[in-house]
Amino acid sequence: MGVKITLFEKNARMKKFLLLALFALCAVNFTACDNEDDHDHGHEHSDVMVMITSPEEDQMVMSGSELHIHADLTSEGTIHNLAVTLTNETTNETQELFNDHVHQEGSYTFMQDVTLTATDHTDYMLSIATTDHDGEPSGTAMRHFHVMP
Repeated sequence: MGVKITLFEKNARMKKFLLLALFALCAVNFTACDNEDDHDHGHEHSDVMVMITSPEEDQMVMSGSELHIHADLTSEGTIHNLAVTLTNETTNETQELFNDHVHQEGSYTFMQDVTLTATDHTDYMLSIATTDHDGEPSGTAMRHFHVMP
């Protein structure tokens, strides 16, 4: 028995994602590298491919159990600022899990375990956003999952 998602629900999810992505990009720490002499990268823009491998889309998680978050980021240049957030889609509350200037050439792996509790069935959205050295968006990915009481 499948669940039908109406066009309105799809648009609402996309609006939430875009709003969250904008929030994450605004919240990213736009600090420059500590020592420009050590990091001569010319401030060029490089797109970042963000691949979330865990959790899976629409994964079910029991309240109180650990959720493993794993994302691999790749770029032909430098990966600069990274923001990782969780949004409770019922209350629209957003929790920042990570926000830092990672400054990695070519690739970066993000892994973190979080424990979420819920007294009711709750939908969450994981959002991962990157910006380049000048604060311009360079990559995003999102994943939806469900916490069961």
